[in-house]
Formats: sequence, C-alpha cells, structure tokens
Amino acid sequence: MNLAAAFFVAAALAAGPVLYLYLRHALLTVLTLSVPLLGGIFWSLNADGAVAEFIFAAAAFGTVLFFLVAERMARAVCAGTAPRKAVADAVKTVVPAGALAVAAPLLPALAIGRVAGLRALAPASVAVILELAWLGAALWMAAVVPYTEDFIAAANRAREARQGAAAWFAPLAESRWALAVAGIAAMLATIALLRLRSLPAPHHGRVFGAAAAIVLFAAALGWMRDWRLAVAAVLSLAVCGLWLAGFAGEFRWPVLALALAAVLVPLAVFGRCWSGEIRAGAEPAESLQPVFVGEAPPVAMCAALILVLGLGWSRAGSHSLLLPLAGAWIALGLFAFAAFAIALHALLPRYRSVEDVFGKR
Repeated sequence: MNLAAAFFVAAALAAGPVLYLYLRHALLTVLTLSVPLLGGIFWSLNADGAVAEFIFAAAAFGTVLFFLVAERMARAVCAGTAPRKAVADAVKTVVPAGALAVAAPLLPALAIGRVAGLRALAPASVAVILELAWLGAALWMAAVVPYTEDFIAAANRAREARQGAAAWFAPLAESRWALAVAGIAAMLATIALLRLRSLPAPHHGRVFGAAAAIVLFAAALGWMRDWRLAVAAVLSLAVCGLWLAGFAGEFRWPVLALALAAVLVPLAVFGRCWSGEIRAGAEPAESLQPVFVGEAPPVAMCAALILVLGLGWSRAGSHSLLLPLAGAWIALGLFAFAAFAIALHALLPRYRSVEDVFGKR
C-alpha cells in the first residue's frame, strides 16, 4: 500500500468508531464505510485526475445517501418495524431527496461543462454503476441482518443522548435568533464573494449558479411543498457554493456539483420532515424544535463523515479542500437553512383564515 492510500484508509478507519457509536451496529458501520472505500479503490486505479475526483465525489455522495437510509431504518427497527419494511420506508424518503440533490447542481454542470464535463463522466460511468450496484447489495444486507434486543436498547440510549444534545440548539427556532443567523450567513456570502474576486474568473460561473438555483428551487418546491423552505434551501446552498468555489478554488463543475449534492441531500431530508409538520398545521417556529431534535443528529453525522473522508482524500494526493469544506457546510448549512426559513416565515407569514385563528372547523 502506498502512502497516499494509507492516508485515505486511515481517515476512513478514524470515522469507524464515531460511526459505530452512532449506529450501534457493527455490520451497518462496515457497510457504510465500504462505500467510500470502494470509491477509493476506483479512484486510485484511475490515472486521469478529473475522472478520479469525480469517482470519489460520487462515492462521498453515496456514503451520505447510504448512511441516511441506514440511520432512518435503524430508528424504525427500534420502534418495532420489521427490517425489510424499515429499509423500504427509508429508501422512499431518502432516495428521492438524493435524486433531487444530484439533479439540481449536476445537470446544469454537465450542460455548461459540455465536453469537459462529459469527459469526466463517461470514463467514470463504470465505477459509478458498480458503486450503485454495491449500494443496492448493501441495502439488501441491511434488510436481512438480525437486529437483537441488545442493539435496540443500545441504539435507543444513544439516540436519547443525541436528542438531548440537539435540544441545546432549539432556541434557533426563535425568530430573533433566526434573523441573526441569517445575517451571519449573508456576511459569510459577502466574504466568499470578496475571495472570488481575487481568483481568476471561472468560465460560465454565473451561468452555472443561476441555472443551478432555478433547477434547485423548482425541485425543492415540489419536494417540500413550501416556497419559503424552497427559497431557504436555495439561499443556503448558494452560500455553500460561494464558499466552495472561493476557498477551495475549484471550478471543475461536475466535481463541484457532486460536493454540493452531498451537502444538499441531508438538508432535503430535514426540510421534508419539517414541511410535513408545517403542512399539518403546526407553526413553523414551534414545529422546528421537535424536528430539529430528531433530525439534526443525522445531519451532523453526515457532516463529520464527509469532513473526515474529505481530509483523507485531500491528504492522499488530491490536495483539494472541496470535500472538507462541503462537510463543514453540511452542519453550518442546516443552521442557515433553518434560519432563512424562519426569517422568511416571520417576515412573510402564511395566510390564516378566521377558522384557523379561532380554532373553528
């Protein structure tokens, strides 16, 4: 094993104990880590840097996707659902969010990149197809593996501890704090824009940003069924894109798009859960607190996974900060997304009928 591969394997193994403490299941931990390790193998076998980085960015996105399915499935099993039904239900929630997260930035990136984008995609297609096949096999194994009473007890205790920690951030649901966090996010966007001005102007950068924002808004509106949440998702991902482009200095559109997709998918799952509470009649600020307590821990774990794997990827030879910054923004983007949404709901409240106000039916 060469030194570059050793760095990456060490990073993946470092993520293992933390992942096990979260999932409390050895096979689920191994299956989750197998996704980036498989991508790392394909990455190391490809001599073309652009193709190799596209392959690993796809593997990083697949890692987030599989972890979110495994996490939701484990929660359902602990609640008494049969494993196969738990996996099916988790797939129905996470996979459409993953498709939305990939399509919004990647389709404009490939359209704008033209030959350069397709040059990276075509040689990587075999590796990506094999990674997708492995994801399917891993999900099947997750559905048939036994889940003991000891696992259920340990997983429930761990989840209660995580939810207690997440409750500390519940004040974010208050409008005054949401407006403050939204202001901080706007400041970060300004800093990133100033940073971009000192770099060579990226080819078609503005076109990519505008196209990705339009596609993302349309997809998020259909997914979350709330235009304020859709605008909040666009704003959060826009700040993320500015930071990735400005501080990673990366303008390879397909790789940048996959990094943005890895950021977006946990936020899309979170937003779907939140929009369900809002559409059921709950107030946005009030409904955010229980949703945040239940759904913020898996988002934070996705951030840690991408951050650690991205650092290993960078240290192993890519010398790119794209994925480490994307991992950091998964956590920051959750706060920005929630803050933008609460601020929009506060500044532009929903219409309420007399029956809603006075509780009449």
